[in-house]
Amino acid sequence: MKTIDGNQVYTIARTASSFFFQRKSTTIATEDYQQIYNAIKDLLTLLSCAITFRSIALLEHYLLWLKLRLGAFAITDELFKYKMDCIRRALEAELDQKPAVYFFDEAVKNVQNQEITITPIDENVRTYLNYIMSMDREGALHFIESMMASGMNMHSIYLNILEPALYETGRLWQSRVIDIYQEHYATAVTHAAMSLIMTRLKENNGGGGLSVIAASPSGEGHDLGLRMVCDFFELEGIHTFFLGCNIPTESIYKSLVFRKPDVLCLSLTLPEFLPDVVALIHMIRANPVLTSMKILVGGQVFNIDPVLTEKIGADIYAGSAMDAVKQMRVLL
Repeated sequence: MKTIDGNQVYTIARTASSFFFQRKSTTIATEDYQQIYNAIKDLLTLLSCAITFRSIALLEHYLLWLKLRLGAFAITDELFKYKMDCIRRALEAELDQKPAVYFFDEAVKNVQNQEITITPIDENVRTYLNYIMSMDREGALHFIESMMASGMNMHSIYLNILEPALYETGRLWQSRVIDIYQEHYATAVTHAAMSLIMTRLKENNGGGGLSVIAASPSGEGHDLGLRMVCDFFELEGIHTFFLGCNIPTESIYKSLVFRKPDVLCLSLTLPEFLPDVVALIHMIRANPVLTSMKILVGGQVFNIDPVLTEKIGADIYAGSAMDAVKQMRVLL
């Protein structure tokens, strides 16, 4: 099954959009048309990636996300189905490869009747979120301090307050309840909260001398989850070099050659950057100096389809920060 190249993505997106806009709905504002076109284009980019890595799970997850996002633009379930039909017709019109159409059809069928579940948030998460939505940074940090003073440990604060709060913030943005500036502000405050917590913890020297370089590839703009993992590693006494997100593949590789860590920890939220991770792993495997280094992967992409770990040539998959710690303890 051939993938869909960049030029084909734009052509199919234009064709699908023209089909869709032939049925203009009075519930769709004119200014939202570009948003709808962009959503079609992004979906086709994701489809290309899903085909490349033979991962229908990636496509199904994105379709569910798209249903929620488009619902915020007054796109009903009936219009969503029509939009999927427009994309299918465009694929048939512009591509001479039936397997890609079948792949798309199967994913759409699998999510057609799936409901989007919303995980309830507890009182502590809601309190923290209320401070953030009020843009009260000091109040949010004071609340985290009060949680520490009450005896809540670092793992519980990270996993039971900060992480759920960020998931909820992302959901609210997807639903157009909040603006993107509020989501970014939540991330910034949470980074500050994590720094506050880490300054209160005692250093652990029991990491057995293990060292880790942690990064996300170029284009990837999410690194808070990766930083949580690194903080957990530091608490275990593991020497961690946190590079952050949006790091070019060549730069990650240079850091590995320079430091020669025991483990490279890669986090990926967006599937379109999987080829960059594959390219990096190929570079690593070709260097005899790095043959003993383990590659641990995590993030939303691998949580959706853990089998991708093996497909791209990584060694270890961690489904959460605590799972990453468990994996590192095995290496110890």
